[in-house]
Amino acid sequence: MKKTKKIFAIVLAVIMSISLLPEADASAASKKVRLNKAKAMVYVGKTVTLKLKNVKKQVKWSTSNKKVAIVTKKGKVKGKKAGKATITAKVGKKKYTCKITVKKRVTPKPMKDTVVKNKKDVRALKKIIKEQRKLGAEISEDINSNSYEWKQTKKNGEKRLVGIVWHAMNLKNEISFADLEKLTKLDCAVNNLKTLDISKNTELTNLYCQNNSLTTLDLSQNPKLKGIYCYNNRLATLDLSHNTELLFLRCYNNSLKTLDASKNPALVYLDCKGNELTDLNVSQNTKLETLVCSSNKLKTLDIRRAAKLKEIYCDDNELSDLDVSGNIEMDILICSWNRLTNLDVSRNTKLERLSCAYNNLIVLDLRNCPLVILDCDNINVIGH
Repeated sequence: MKKTKKIFAIVLAVIMSISLLPEADASAASKKVRLNKAKAMVYVGKTVTLKLKNVKKQVKWSTSNKKVAIVTKKGKVKGKKAGKATITAKVGKKKYTCKITVKKRVTPKPMKDTVVKNKKDVRALKKIIKEQRKLGAEISEDINSNSYEWKQTKKNGEKRLVGIVWHAMNLKNEISFADLEKLTKLDCAVNNLKTLDISKNTELTNLYCQNNSLTTLDLSQNPKLKGIYCYNNRLATLDLSHNTELLFLRCYNNSLKTLDASKNPALVYLDCKGNELTDLNVSQNTKLETLVCSSNKLKTLDIRRAAKLKEIYCDDNELSDLDVSGNIEMDILICSWNRLTNLDVSRNTKLERLSCAYNNLIVLDLRNCPLVILDCDNINVIGH
């Protein structure tokens, strides 16, 4: 029994002695003072930060070659020129080093455009540039600049000029693009043009000529036009009968008296506010979604077939009647400042905003409308 107790005591003593031993070498190694990088690469002008780990004392940093790399008091290394340098971190009498390689970043040269530009287009463009620059225009003479878009129209063919952006470039008087037959996009907006000739540009799809001094605009030879932005000019007429693919039209703030969109079946957006319109024909525009015809002299407005119409702004006109029974998708109706005596919105079950103040309305039934915003002056409203 005594022998057994003695053996047990010895085993217990061994176990206790093992538990008092220091932590494993791996733990001790993790607390060893060292730099976070033994070597590093940095580009000229760029930086990399070195840190001395597991040390609380002040670190003194230095470089072996200040022309190649410099280092701050906090260990941030900056490349100065291509070469090699050694960065040293000193704590007391101990030194820790990191080999730095500084490289110069090589910018790849842009690939040379091997496709030849159409000589006729180049010649025509340079001619227009020269004429307009003489008048004080600030357009680029570099035909490879972002102002000009060239496109290879045929496989293995030459590049044609398809786009010009001369927005707010001080263009003056008259300008003709007749010799640029492949032009699809033209932006000559915010200038002082009085005449614009695009009669030969049959491929044109988008025209931006707003904010000029145009009194006429011939679109008869541009059947592919999808977007026309000619607002803030002095146009008295606008013939859209040849633009059968038209989707967007913004012709507001001109002097138009009539506007016929019956030959534009694809039209989705029309803004013709601020003209002198007495006649606006949108009776055939079944795909129209937004109509803005405010501040004109309209006495009638036929939108019965525009079943997709969502927004109608026809305020400040002379309308005495407005039939919106066919506009079942409509969610905004602004028809204030007219002469309406009756307004039936019983079928407009998606209507959320209605402004009909300053008319001759007495009663307004809104029981079927989920209105959020209503401006109706002193009208007797039912259901709101």
